[in-house]
Amino acid sequence: MTSKKKSKKEISTSRSMTRTAGARARFLIKMAIGLVSLAWAGYSLYGGMDSIAWPYASARLESVSPVSYVFSVNGREFRGSVIRFGDSVFSDSADEMLVPLTAGSMVRAYYNPDYPIMSCLLPGYHKLGVYLPLAFGLFCVAVAGIELRARYLIR
Repeated sequence: MTSKKKSKKEISTSRSMTRTAGARARFLIKMAIGLVSLAWAGYSLYGGMDSIAWPYASARLESVSPVSYVFSVNGREFRGSVIRFGDSVFSDSADEMLVPLTAGSMVRAYYNPDYPIMSCLLPGYHKLGVYLPLAFGLFCVAVAGIELRARYLIR
């Protein structure tokens, strides 16, 4: 049996395809991370701004850590776990609001009148929890776009 050696051109083409596949994968990962981050920031911003005008109902705290509360609207009972939109690992509204409270305490639950399952205990949003993912998402999308543009200019 004879072994067939690859020519320099075949090796070069093979390496080029590998580099291109890796570059595409990196582009897609950066773009996906950026878009997910932007979606998270957009949801938090929308929910927080919208919650300022929501009506509220009396709610009973079921647990403080993790936060869980129950409230009723038009005779239907709903459960919620959001303290404030935009809360994340960067901030924790439970520290500032729930310290003096225990399970069974009564609090106000602000709810979306069109979709009562969407609720929170503090209307508005945490700025750091919205602006940081927004900036990170824009950064990831911009870097991915710049790399894509550079790749096409090089060819």
